[in-house]
Formats: sequence, structure tokens, C-alpha cells
Amino acid sequence: MATNPTTKRSTLVSVAILVGVLMVGGTTGAVAHGLIGTGDLKNNAVTSPKIKNGTVKKNDLAPGARGAKNIRYPVPGSHDFAADSLLCVSLPVTAEQVRTSQWSVGMETGGLYFTLGNWGFGPSSEYRLSVDTTSPRACIFRVSGPGETYSNISLYRTIPSKVADPTTIVGKAKRRG
Repeated sequence: MATNPTTKRSTLVSVAILVGVLMVGGTTGAVAHGLIGTGDLKNNAVTSPKIKNGTVKKNDLAPGARGAKNIRYPVPGSHDFAADSLLCVSLPVTAEQVRTSQWSVGMETGGLYFTLGNWGFGPSSEYRLSVDTTSPRACIFRVSGPGETYSNISLYRTIPSKVADPTTIVGKAKRRG
């Protein structure tokens, strides 16, 4: 069967035009910038493997997803807990910030650094940390032992990503059985 050269030529021209259009316009279609928005995505459609590393920044996340933040408040000078068993420091925060944060203290003596939350031990003494929301202030006091002289004292405030309100927890426990 003989082929018509005009039909063959028009088919080749049609294919060439189609290829040219695809090359110029691409296959962007519905994924063109701005055509797919948040409302078009199903819940849990965007997962970690689908996100390019380094593209999501901390400020892009909701506050509860950012993790804890630590803030250091250095205490100037040193303190001799043998001579004075109590060291109180004013905190540059509000009472609400004291209540919604976790607190710890770090102190150095004899080349050793000790960190304590509510309480802890130095080389030969026991210490406690108390944080007062009314002042607001933090007090470190020697509970027992002879006391040591500490330098490089710092208070650490940890702002958790989510803080449970203790008033909503009380009375919520249920008994089994």
C-alpha cells in the first residue's frame, strides 16, 4: 500500500508542534505556582520523606512543635555556702514565665561543675533550689553538710514545648478495678 507524502508530512508537523508546546509550557498544569494550596492537601499528606532537607525552618513550625528552649542566667561573682547557706537571685522574668518553665542551677567548685534541679549534692553538701513566683526569684540553699564556695553559678530556664497546667491534672486520675 502506498503512503501519501502529504499525510506523512502533516503527521510529522503535528507531532513537532506538540513536542514544541510541551517543551515551552512544560507539564506544570495543576502544580503551577499558586494553584495548589493548603486546602487541597489531605491530612497527613505531607510527610517527612516528602520534604526536602533544610527547607522547613523553626519559625515555620507551630510553637508546640519547636521543642524546648534553654535560657542561661549567669550569677555574678561566687558564693561561699559555708559562711552563708542561702543565695537568692532576682529573675528577669514574670511570675507566669516562672510558673510555666522548668528551672535548674549549675555551680562550679574545685574544677568540678555540679548541676541540680530541685535538689542535688556537691562534694560534701546537699543543696536545694527553690523558685518563687511572687518575687520572682530563685534561691539556692544548703540543706546539710559543711558547704563549699562555688563560682560560675548559673540558673537555667527550660521552656518546654508544651507545659501541663497543674490545676487541670489534680483530681483527674481514675482508679482501676
